[in-house]
Amino acid sequence: SLRLQKRFRFYFWDENAGVVRWMCAFDTTEDDVDAFVAALKEEMAH
Repeated sequence: SLRLQKRFRFYFWDENAGVVRWMCAFDTTEDDVDAFVAALKEEMAH
């Protein structure tokens, strides 16, 4: 979703199949992951 892409870095691995790739860095925090999960849940509810 474009809304998620504006907030988090990821890209479509195979757009036709709906496969995306998310990556973390060494400095990714648990709060970063929690924020992403919350945003993903919100997006899926729409």
